[in-house]
Amino acid sequence: MSKSIFTDNFPIINSKNNDELQKVIQANPEYDPYYIRSCCDKEVKKMFDYFWKIYQPFADRHFLADCKKHFHQRTWEMYLGVVFMENGLNISSSGKGPDFVINKDKENKIFIEATACERGKSEDAVPQEFLATKPEEIKMQNVPYDEMMMRLTNSLDSKYKKIY
Repeated sequence: MSKSIFTDNFPIINSKNNDELQKVIQANPEYDPYYIRSCCDKEVKKMFDYFWKIYQPFADRHFLADCKKHFHQRTWEMYLGVVFMENGLNISSSGKGPDFVINKDKENKIFIEATACERGKSEDAVPQEFLATKPEEIKMQNVPYDEMMMRLTNSLDSKYKKIY
């Protein structure tokens, strides 16, 4: 397996240079923008690679390839695994079925399936939030409660249908 969760060589970009980052994202539409952003940020890249070093033995064989398209979902799974291990829990993963089995003892097991929602693409998608870069740009925004609940419900329903 790879030493890095990032198997592509995107340039390291100063976090304040959003125009350069947007150019890299637009030039690589097949990648999750969060994957590119994380790969282009030296400190974020270092953090994810630290998690990868710990989690790598538990990753399924499609993890790195799927990471490029579903980075948030896969790094959430990885983060959970690392937190479980760093807290002394004995975990296992078969590569199919639940993401984790926490083995408390032979009779008591906890099955965990990690999931993370996507923003959505239809008219009920969660709108992109406005992120201020200067104090004078700060403004009030509505929380898109209905759209967020739709995304959560859809994510849970998809996992349920996949399992049952």
